[in-house]
Amino acid sequence: MGAFNTLTAETNCPRCGKIAPFNVQFKFGDTWQHLYQLNQTLRWGGNDKGPPGKAKVLVEGVGGPCPHCKTEYLDFDIVLEHDRIVSVGPLARETNEVGFLVLED
Repeated sequence: MGAFNTLTAETNCPRCGKIAPFNVQFKFGDTWQHLYQLNQTLRWGGNDKGPPGKAKVLVEGVGGPCPHCKTEYLDFDIVLEHDRIVSVGPLARETNEVGFLVLED
């Protein structure tokens, strides 16, 4: 997968729907093993992936395993607003080959 960042947050499992803590790996911002929580702002200025400062961006992430259903690899959506992580949840919308989609400039 190369360099990535990790978001740690409680959310619904995309497979069984139960709430659990997940470590979700994603490639956006300065991708250099940074650890994030909800409401934190992404770092930039290193191994940058994606455009900084956009009003709203949808980023795909991979997490797991689920402690309830034991599914190993689960797909998540991470929503950013002006580089701040505002939410994470089960994948609802595919992005593109680079793993993110700018929803609002």
